[in-house]
Amino acid sequence: MIRRIFIILAAVFLFVLAVGFMLESSVAVYADVVWSNDFYDENKSEIESLSRNRFCANGPEGYITFKEEPGTEIDISDSRATYDNGAVFTLDGIYIYESEYWGGNADNGHYSKIPGWVPMNHLLVVYIPTDFAGENEDDFYDYVGNFDTVYAARRLVFWQWPGSDREKRVLESESYKNAEISVRYAYKDDQGREWGYVRINNTGGWICFTEPDSINIPAFYPAPPPTKWSRDGIFEWTHPDAQHDAQYDAQNDAQNGAIQQQPQYLLSNINKDKEYEPDQTFVDIPANAWYKNAVTSAYEYGVIYGVGDNRFDPGGTITIQNTIDIAARIHACYKYGKEEGDKWLSIYDNTYNQYIGHGYTYYYASIRYCESEELIKYGEYSFEAFDYDIPFFDSITRAEMVHIWSKILQPKDMVKQNMVLSLPDVITTTPYYEDVKLFYEAGIIGGVDDQGTFKPDDNITRAEAATIFMNLIDVSKRHIGKTYGNASGVSDTGGLV
Repeated sequence: MIRRIFIILAAVFLFVLAVGFMLESSVAVYADVVWSNDFYDENKSEIESLSRNRFCANGPEGYITFKEEPGTEIDISDSRATYDNGAVFTLDGIYIYESEYWGGNADNGHYSKIPGWVPMNHLLVVYIPTDFAGENEDDFYDYVGNFDTVYAARRLVFWQWPGSDREKRVLESESYKNAEISVRYAYKDDQGREWGYVRINNTGGWICFTEPDSINIPAFYPAPPPTKWSRDGIFEWTHPDAQHDAQYDAQNDAQNGAIQQQPQYLLSNINKDKEYEPDQTFVDIPANAWYKNAVTSAYEYGVIYGVGDNRFDPGGTITIQNTIDIAARIHACYKYGKEEGDKWLSIYDNTYNQYIGHGYTYYYASIRYCESEELIKYGEYSFEAFDYDIPFFDSITRAEMVHIWSKILQPKDMVKQNMVLSLPDVITTTPYYEDVKLFYEAGIIGGVDDQGTFKPDDNITRAEAATIFMNLIDVSKRHIGKTYGNASGVSDTGGLV
């Protein structure tokens, strides 16, 4: 009996030791990712809260590095220690070390604190909604209207402020149809649109009562570039004239003959702008390659360029960013012609190019153009201006490319040429099924084998992208008279790409 009790006690003792070891291990791992607030605790009385807390990295060497304490050269031991210029985050407080201001306890927007400190002269201040309110509060008034247009809208678009060029949020109608709407204040812009700062359920922000479901209201009040931080918190923001109401500026230019407003939608508008010279252009394109003509033509149309060192890299991939940029350029040329299309694209370039180096990237204009022309849905491939978690530099899949390019041409240029009964690896529940089916029916793609296999999840190669581009703009190159699948779901015939 005593022996049995001893064994039980020993087992309990070992169990306690094991649990203690696990707890100790878990605490050690946890401590690696959670910042100790020792410096804050020890210097709390000398740390001042920031009323303005949104900042943009602007280090002298192209990046910033968070330090363990103000004044030290020791980097924090954290994966988020270094941020390239343009990254944006919030700071909780400032500390003065030998007459130099340091900011600390940063939040990178993902609800986790960055454990360190950075000199304030390595940061820029970012324009935020409260700046708009401060600049325009004299024009605010109490809203006395109704919410008929809001409840009748198919969706509700929230803006950071009226005419903002920053990311918007969209609520589908089902989420607010019976919700109570409160309006803090209202504002009317120069075009007569009425806006309100509202709260619906747990969502707050500016909506346009005049056009509550529109995502294409031009950026007539864009954010100015980030500016230097000042101790007094007073900033003189300058809104560039080049950004003022791009849509209405374009209409005024059209009236003056600068831009042809009447859409043309002609494939003949898409023309070559350079010549391919085999000896000077791509050395990795064999003369007998099945994709040679498509690659050389895509190059001549200025759609897909090389990768350097006179190489095209036909088996390489292209990114989501490249795909959206190509879609914007093709569509602008198709709709307005090369010269006028370039003018339309330049409007978006002028609107957003001031942010290059401040968190925006050069393809942001292409995203906005594609959204405004409804080639992609708002927010589908868009992003918060400074959010680097969106994978725009990831390689794009075959299905995703077809999806993005499927809205470029009008129905008149997407005439059904083939019959699609079934495809080996694409069914009705496959993402972008309707877009893939449309491309098969129009003869733009024909599959990678005689069975019409599509491989929707494979990354598309540069050679394949060039081929799809040429089939898109040149009807004579499309597959015609094919039947894909039969009653049993087996394909009869196919094509390439």
